[in-house]
Amino acid sequence: MAQRIVIVDDSALNRRMLESLVAQLFDVEVLAFGRSAEALERAPMLGASLFIIDYRMPAPDGMAMLSAIRADGRTHHTPVVMITAAEERTVCYEALERGASDFLVRPIDPREFTKRIGNLLALEASRNEAAEHLEREEAAARLNAARLDLIWRAGTSIANDETFLHDLIEGASHAIVDGCAFAAMIARLDGTDFVIEVGNAVADYGGEGVGRRIAVAAHREAVDADAIEAVADLPLERRGAGNWRAALFAPFNVGADRYFVGFLSTEPKATPFSAFDTAFLETIANLCSARLQQRAQFERLRFQTEYDALTAILNRSSFRARGFAAMRASNALGLLILNLDDFRHANETLGQQTGDALLVEVAARLNATATSDETVARLGGDTFGVLIANCQDRADALASANRYLEAFHYPFGTGDREDRERISLGASIGIALAPQDADGFEMLLARADAACLAAKNAGRGRYAFFDIAVEETFAASRLLQNDLQAALTRNEFVLYFQPHVELATGRIRGAEALIRWHHPTRGLVEPNAFIPFAERHGLAGAIGAWVMGETARASREWRSADPAFRAWFNLSAAEMRDATLVPRLREQGGDLSGLGVEITETVAMQNVSETLAVMDALRSAAIQVALDDFGTGYSSLAHLKRLPIDVVKIDRAFITGLPGDRFDVAVVVAVLSIARSFGFETLAEGIEHEAQATFLQSAGCALGQGYLYGRPMPIDEFDALLASQHAGVLL
Repeated sequence: MAQRIVIVDDSALNRRMLESLVAQLFDVEVLAFGRSAEALERAPMLGASLFIIDYRMPAPDGMAMLSAIRADGRTHHTPVVMITAAEERTVCYEALERGASDFLVRPIDPREFTKRIGNLLALEASRNEAAEHLEREEAAARLNAARLDLIWRAGTSIANDETFLHDLIEGASHAIVDGCAFAAMIARLDGTDFVIEVGNAVADYGGEGVGRRIAVAAHREAVDADAIEAVADLPLERRGAGNWRAALFAPFNVGADRYFVGFLSTEPKATPFSAFDTAFLETIANLCSARLQQRAQFERLRFQTEYDALTAILNRSSFRARGFAAMRASNALGLLILNLDDFRHANETLGQQTGDALLVEVAARLNATATSDETVARLGGDTFGVLIANCQDRADALASANRYLEAFHYPFGTGDREDRERISLGASIGIALAPQDADGFEMLLARADAACLAAKNAGRGRYAFFDIAVEETFAASRLLQNDLQAALTRNEFVLYFQPHVELATGRIRGAEALIRWHHPTRGLVEPNAFIPFAERHGLAGAIGAWVMGETARASREWRSADPAFRAWFNLSAAEMRDATLVPRLREQGGDLSGLGVEITETVAMQNVSETLAVMDALRSAAIQVALDDFGTGYSSLAHLKRLPIDVVKIDRAFITGLPGDRFDVAVVVAVLSIARSFGFETLAEGIEHEAQATFLQSAGCALGQGYLYGRPMPIDEFDALLASQHAGVLL
């Protein structure tokens, strides 16, 4: 670009002479003024590289012009050459003192003129180049500072996912080019178009709107190469000069889904993007990917805690939570307990896989039958529950029950590939209403369950309301309650032990104590047949105290042979609310460091503040704490970091499909990663096959429990198992 010289002289002859001298210089243009006032008015807008001013000018004279030029910030640094007569040498020195760059004395020597003016123009060009370089460096420094600040804030952000992603790409849109804002989006690849998920409209900055759909087909090479691509896809009439980069896309994956973070601008960028620019975009894409990966992982775990793993409808814990909430919010509720008729026979004759497929089909049909006022859940096994909101009377409940019974008029698929095999199933339904039948949800559940039993006893395939006649079923409950109370005094309870095995070595590190009841007429009774009943009727405390004492006694004997051995027992919800729990444990005497307690996730989440207090007290007594059935109860990830636990037990529901089921693999790996990050030891339940153990060990799980290592066994058999291990070690 040519440098501009401004000449100010009231003599036309002098102006022509100076213009002819200037013409001898390379790549310059001249603007000449005869009036100093006009020149001074326009001086800030002229973009002059040098002023040549005659001292003897009508007001304002050359000295006044010099002072005005130096006072204006836009011309402050522009060189000024003052021209004087030979007898005015003192004026020359005064001009230099006021800021003149040089002076010339008439008559002007052409060689001296071209040399001095040429030097001043060269110096001005160098100064401008240095200033531009400094401005570029300052802009780059501002941009890098903005990028680093954005990345740092993203790394420390505690915002929710939507806010985090929006703020991240909005900030990035301002940190791509200094002083230029891009439209920004996060998009999931869908066919050949981007589907906008998150974006910020920057129409105020001249950017493209995020709603504009962008064809991906033209950029398929970059998409397939997993590379950042900068493209100019604006219409020709809207493109500026230079190297256009109108659109930028950085691809990333979240599981099987393909995403892009994209930026659009209508402003040109004169130079290509550097490696630092693309590295910044890759960092933004990685931050988006990490947050979306984390969200997907936590959504998966949350789903596992709230929904039944087999049927994908609500599980018992979630159903109970909704039931309690509904009881608080309304006084007109209906509850249906639906149990399949002869399902056990179908499960045994057709196999568990077919039985599971039938349960999935039943759940889907029940869910499709439900209205907007009805909530369907699997309560366990082949039992389902339906909570009916706004159920005003028996007629409303009866209409719902008949609708669900009609759903069983058509056979169910068994999961065969051709979908040809169909099985007919029936169901019995028990109905209880609130507040008529119960003023609490647990009682409502119990009475609907009792009504369901009455429907089965009446011939199955029908419904029954809870009424006084159903009270006969509670006679059996009272008998069971009496038997349980007598069982303690008659020493009918016994402990079975199932080993905890170190996966890396196969060494038995501990055991879980599991109670059994030697009933005088019913034989050996499993705990699920009486422990829930005991908890509902206030007997869990006495039974739990007996379990604690027997476990502590056995632990002392085993620990004398193996100081690292630890015996574990389960704590119920009632025991977790018992303020005397830890004092009673201390009363056992001796070293309690050989004991551990297992608390289900559901129990731990019922009252987190109480749970924390009890856990702290247990650990202060050297008793370790394990979180049992992790992933099947309430969503506890938000509280997991607060719980003072030592061991996380992964529920058998997630172990069954290992190592072939990719969903079980994903959940187990995620749980192990979370537990490891919090410093917890891990134990997997329900290991039945060597392949499961091998996978768990390779994934970093420390301990295992299941039929592969031994079923629950009486204490004498467990002693023999330990003895054989010690003998093997000695050999």
